[in-house]
Amino acid sequence: MKIVPIQDVKTRWNSTFLMLRRAKRLRAIFSLFCAEYDCEEMLLSEQEWRQIDYLLYITEPFFDYTSQLPKTRDVTAHYVFKIYNKLFDHLEQSQAQLRRKRVPWKKQMLEALEAGRSKLDEYYSQADDIRGNLYAISTMLAPVNKFKFFLSSDWDQKWRDICRLAFKQALCKKVRVLILNIYRHLTTTRQIGKICIIFAIN
Repeated sequence: MKIVPIQDVKTRWNSTFLMLRRAKRLRAIFSLFCAEYDCEEMLLSEQEWRQIDYLLYITEPFFDYTSQLPKTRDVTAHYVFKIYNKLFDHLEQSQAQLRRKRVPWKKQMLEALEAGRSKLDEYYSQADDIRGNLYAISTMLAPVNKFKFFLSSDWDQKWRDICRLAFKQALCKKVRVLILNIYRHLTTTRQIGKICIIFAIN
């Protein structure tokens, strides 16, 4: 199969990661091409290749998650908070490492990471605004998570209370709807006289 460079496209997810990963794979070919056509000035320096390595390290988790989720046919809403937490941890650890550096390109990389963290915060706040705390409820309904997911250090007591209340309200609403549906079914099938149902709807 013929392997060619990939062009970065601003409006396409992961295109920067894919372009850089392919460039790494074709590094030796680039060197041969530039030598043959007398354009060595277009070759990247060792430092520039190190920058590419670091960019790949930063963007790989984003590539992994955005590639894996669309492949499954299962419900994925309960993964949202877990993925956000992992991405935040990844960026924060990378920022902490770069704050100790004095090399100019690493300081520029730190500024870019800070901007990326702000953008991730913006997207995360939109997830919080989803009606009825859908993602929080989905997280607690997942058997692998339950409410213990929110007991980690990533969540303070305020958010635990919000999530617990949202789940309780959603559960009560579903139970009320279920009871009403049962009542209507019994009424229409004339079995209401055989069964006594006592319930209160606030």
